Amino acid sequence: MSRTSIIIDTDPGVDDAIALLMAMVSPELEILGITTVAGNVTQELAYDNARRLVQLADQNIEVYKGCETPMVIPLETAAHIHGLGGLGNYQTENLPPQSCLHAVDFIIQQCMESLETPITICTLGPLTNLAMALVKCPEIRAGIKQVITMAGAFNIAGNFSPAAEFNIYVDPHAAYVVINAGLDLTMIPLDVTNKTNVPYMWLETLSSGTGKVYAAVEQMLAFGLRKGWKPKIHDACVIACLLKPELFTLRPHLVKVDHNSGPSIGNTLLYPKTETPNLTAAMEIDQHAFFQLLSDRFKAYESPR
Repeated sequence: MSRTSIIIDTDPGVDDAIALLMAMVSPELEILGITTVAGNVTQELAYDNARRLVQLADQNIEVYKGCETPMVIPLETAAHIHGLGGLGNYQTENLPPQSCLHAVDFIIQQCMESLETPITICTLGPLTNLAMALVKCPEIRAGIKQVITMAGAFNIAGNFSPAAEFNIYVDPHAAYVVINAGLDLTMIPLDVTNKTNVPYMWLETLSSGTGKVYAAVEQMLAFGLRKGWKPKIHDACVIACLLKPELFTLRPHLVKVDHNSGPSIGNTLLYPKTETPNLTAAMEIDQHAFFQLLSDRFKAYESPR
């Protein structure tokens, strides 16, 4: 089987955790490394959480610590959504050893080594690390096959301000850099990911399943459930789109990001199809097929009874 080489840039985050666990058990993917970015939680927590998840999945994947703040503005996190530690009620000690290489330098290194066989970058959080890599070494564009990002809100209100989706809001300047870098970019917005409410049957599967991953994910989701929220697993859409793009309605569009200060900062404006496109926008998702794919992948984590 030919495998797709990827870097996952993430700020775990409960939905990030499910996306990472999904990717790590997908045989089609070769995860070159995981890079962490400040977003849902601080950089320190994101880095520790990514290492926790690699350990949980019994994988040997290096995790690289990235940028601690957005490019220009102060960091705002979403601890109220993901819990103070970022993974809901899930916590572990005894983390794997740390890497010395910075995430930005790792991205540059991997892209420059992949000029003949470009790689895919999956971003689940703010785009700070990728933007900084592009600023530091614009030549990496030749080593990037595509970027798939969970970001933006086109025809609905944002989830962190009325105008903006969280990942764009946290670092709109980074989003501006990435969107205008001339990359093959697929953006999966809140319009689509809001349709990933975890169905009752999947929660039942977690409760009745066996194995440490099932138990851990149940703990992660419990934080939101106890607050009366129906969890959405936004970031898993990125991995699903990479594995099975046919689950999504994808259309070329021009999208611009408001990176100026003011109440509309972080707004992503979707232009009519008559405008020259700069990315591929996801417009719809097959929800049933999405959760079927997720369930199928998670079966690999189930322990024998």
